[in-house]
Amino acid sequence: MRLKLILAGLLFLTAVPVFAQVVPQATEHNVPLYVGGGYARYSPDWGPGRTLDGINAYAGITLPRISVIPAGLGVEAEWRSLFFNPSTNVPGYVISETTMGGGVIYKYQHWQRLRPYAKYFLEQGKNHYASHPDAFAYDMVTVMGGGIEYKVKSHYWVRADYSRQTWSNLFLLNKDSNPQGVTLGMTYNFQR
Repeated sequence: MRLKLILAGLLFLTAVPVFAQVVPQATEHNVPLYVGGGYARYSPDWGPGRTLDGINAYAGITLPRISVIPAGLGVEAEWRSLFFNPSTNVPGYVISETTMGGGVIYKYQHWQRLRPYAKYFLEQGKNHYASHPDAFAYDMVTVMGGGIEYKVKSHYWVRADYSRQTWSNLFLLNKDSNPQGVTLGMTYNFQR
């Protein structure tokens, strides 16, 4: 029995190094990875005209082209920290907000220099309030948004992004908080 198993294994190993008899038409050596960052301005959903500014960083990977996966579908991770320009004279106002998470992103790749995209992320968020210096609110945040990327040089893209967050049932008040904002930044794409 053991001899038959060894012979079957050797027979299998003889077929492993077999290569095709034709030369492939083309080979592609791409790293479908991109990184970027930018300046963000958000309205924290605490009255009109109030904003928080901050920074945003992200990294993503474009999934390979397979028949069941549409071209342009990918996964992206994002970190955002809003801490500039808080309106601290308003009692109970948010003076900083930080979110981190990720999800799926779809980039429409029909044009060479222009790529509109849509995204859906799940993130962990933290709000810090002016009225209580030690009070923080932690919550799971859903983010929906989209934007556009424009290629300015071989690997560099300018990115304009809009996102709308949903902080579900914040403080158990049966009301969602919906901060929304824009980010303007730069993306470096390692893919050719």
